[in-house]
Amino acid sequence: MQKTDNVNTRIDRRTDLPEGPEERAFTLIELLVVIAIIAILAALLLPALSRAKERARRISDASSLHQMSLSSVVYAADFSDALPAGKRTLPGPDDYTWFNGDTWTNMLRYGWSREVAYCQSVRLSNLFPYVGTDPSGVGSIFMGWIYWGGRDDVVSGGITIYYSPKKSSDRLNPSSETLLTCLCYDSNGAGWSSFMPHVHGSAFVEYPSGTPVSPPADGLAVGHLDGSASWVNWAKLKPLQQADVLYYEAR
Repeated sequence: MQKTDNVNTRIDRRTDLPEGPEERAFTLIELLVVIAIIAILAALLLPALSRAKERARRISDASSLHQMSLSSVVYAADFSDALPAGKRTLPGPDDYTWFNGDTWTNMLRYGWSREVAYCQSVRLSNLFPYVGTDPSGVGSIFMGWIYWGGRDDVVSGGITIYYSPKKSSDRLNPSSETLLTCLCYDSNGAGWSSFMPHVHGSAFVEYPSGTPVSPPADGLAVGHLDGSASWVNWAKLKPLQQADVLYYEAR
């Protein structure tokens, strides 16, 4: 009899324990509210993330141009102030998207490399896999930047509208102290696409032939004749037509 009482006592103690909270699932309305909150947070955070990535690309471009511009100044100091010659040896109008192959080989000894041969917009576009190479085997290197030094001067109607800097000490007029910029050109209806980097938070936009370039780039990273580099907003850039193509530089 005593044994039975002990069993009953244990059972009574268990039944005296407080009950735990009742488990229940989310209702459909609660689930929809959570999803809506997540969507709102994503809408707020994604543009900020995009802007942060774009700022990082601009900083990276300015850093690369600083390295390349400074290397060009060192080169000029070794060659009687003469800047690296950008013009190709091929006949015909100068094409600013291409670079002299012999000069490229020399500049590899001064700190240039294929890793810094193009801006981040070009890198992300995958449109120019031949950057830093001579794809045609004619002694011309495709640059992922626009190099302005040692080029043909630009003449329109018998008047020189742009003097390409030939020396690091050049302060020509009309000209500028621009040595390098992000790859950026408007084909101006010449029959091929236009390329704009840094467009409204996007890495780049390629405009098909015949399509107006709108919107243009927010601005360009610019390497200067003194070896420095900076970001220049689009409003401060000037178009220059060379061989039917519009390029942009800070003047």
